[in-house]
Amino acid sequence: MKQIIQNYRTGELELAEAPVPLCSSNKILVKNVASLISIGTERSIIELGRKSLLGKAKARPDLVKRFMEKSKKEGLVKTFKEALGRLDNPTALGYSSAGVVVEVGRNIHKFSPGDMVACIGAGYASHAEYITVPENLCCKIPDGLTCEEASFGMLGVIALHGIRCAKLAFGESVAVIGLGLLGLLTVQILKAYGSKVVGMDIDPGKVELAKKLGIDYAFTSEDDFKNIINNFTTGHGADAVIITAATKSDAPVNTAVDVARYGGRVVLVGVADIHPDR
Repeated sequence: MKQIIQNYRTGELELAEAPVPLCSSNKILVKNVASLISIGTERSIIELGRKSLLGKAKARPDLVKRFMEKSKKEGLVKTFKEALGRLDNPTALGYSSAGVVVEVGRNIHKFSPGDMVACIGAGYASHAEYITVPENLCCKIPDGLTCEEASFGMLGVIALHGIRCAKLAFGESVAVIGLGLLGLLTVQILKAYGSKVVGMDIDPGKVELAKKLGIDYAFTSEDDFKNIINNFTTGHGADAVIITAATKSDAPVNTAVDVARYGGRVVLVGVADIHPDR
């Protein structure tokens, strides 16, 4: 079968020939019909892979810390060789797909060969012709939904997780900063929750789309965004702010702090500098 892999040391991408994975007793074997390319997460992974070792270290200080801690216990040379070995291992890309069940493990009872399923999870729902996935990372595709539509499942999960992290009560007001794909999914779920939703994005097209999808208010202007939140919360501020923007700037976080009420929750689902002005 064909599969997209990346070498993390060189950053090289390859459409490689690989054996069809074996179906173990607790997984299902799926023939992919569609797999989702994430322009956020996967682009950042690819860009990280193309950096030099020093660039990788600067981009992932958390991994450097783990490397230093392990070096103290097991020695620098041994730890360095292990790290290089991991970088040389080909890594499968992709984390959200949909397809048809080909085979099920003997401990699987929810699925049968021929079922159409949506699959999620890095290391499982890869860009490959065939994948094996645990039972809890799959669900049957409802009638009337295409595999292309169902392959967006992981993004829906991410949006839902961000909302749950905000710990909302029914009818609370929520500001959404960034109305890209994740932001628009977040808006629709929030409206289904019964929340009052105000959104902001620098792209007028995304703002108009958010309005068509039922958002209460949406703006490209930060001043208009802040004013409407102040008006309809009678000056208290939004109960929660969910940031679904991708930027190296701290502007989204500073805006979130400005519009959130005292004791409000700020959830960062996207990518931004998390050090607000104080």
